[in-house]
Amino acid sequence: MVDRESRIAAAHESTFRCVFRDSEFRHHEESRVVKWSGLREWLESEDQLYWITRKAGSRKSTWMKYLCGPVASPTATQREDAQTPGDDKSAGKWYSRCRPCIEKWASGLGFMEQNGLYRTLLHQIISQRRDILSKLAPKQWESICLFDHRPRHWPTQDLLEMLFRAASIIRADSKLCLFIDGLDEFEGSPEDPIQLTREMIGDGVNIKVCLANRHWNIFQEAFEQKPNLRLEDLTFHDIKSFAQSQFHANADFENLQ
Repeated sequence: MVDRESRIAAAHESTFRCVFRDSEFRHHEESRVVKWSGLREWLESEDQLYWITRKAGSRKSTWMKYLCGPVASPTATQREDAQTPGDDKSAGKWYSRCRPCIEKWASGLGFMEQNGLYRTLLHQIISQRRDILSKLAPKQWESICLFDHRPRHWPTQDLLEMLFRAASIIRADSKLCLFIDGLDEFEGSPEDPIQLTREMIGDGVNIKVCLANRHWNIFQEAFEQKPNLRLEDLTFHDIKSFAQSQFHANADFENLQ
C-alpha cells in the first residue's frame, strides 16, 4: 500500500518552503513574481477543494510527500522563519507540516488527514477511528464475527459505499482533510476520481480535499474555478537550486570552473 510513496525521493534541503508563505513572492535572483492561491489560507478556511496542476518533472509527488509527511521538532532555521507553520510544537514530537493550519480549520473538533484512494483511504480512516468499522460494512462484519469468514475480494462499488459512509459518520463529529496525489494515474476514466471528489465534498460540511495531477483539460474544466497552484511556477527556483548544488558538490565541475 505504501510502496509508491516510499519510492518518492525526499525533498532536497531548503526546497518547497515557500509553499506556506504568502501567495505572492519574488524570486531572489529573478525579476518575475509568482502568484498562486495561498495554501495556508486554504487550509485554514472553509473552502473545500484545492487543485494542484503541474508539468512533468516539476516534482508534484515529492511536493505532496513533503506536504503530508511528518516533521520533527523545528530546526533553528525553521524557528527563524516565522511563516513556517508548526514551529511551536514541543521538541521531539512528529506531526504533519499541514497540521497547525488544519487545526485552525478544525476549530477544536477532532480531524483526520489522509492520502490515497479507496482501500488506502479506508485503511487510514479506520486505523484512526476503529469504532466505526462495524458500521461501514455491517453484513461483512457480522460474517467475520460469527463465522470468521473474511471476504477475499471487495468490489469497487462496495469500497466506494464504505468510503462515503465513513466520511458521513466522521463528519458528524469531526473534520476530514484528504490529500490525493496523481488523479491522472488511476486506471479507468478521469471522470471517476472527479466524480468521487464531488461526491465526497457533498453538502460542504466538515471536509476538504487537496488534489494533484497533470494539467489535463478534463481536470482544468472541473477544478479551474477552485483555489489552485501551478507547481512548475513554485518549484522553478527549487529545481535550479538543486541543480546548482549538485554541480558545486562535484570536484570535477569545481576544477572546470
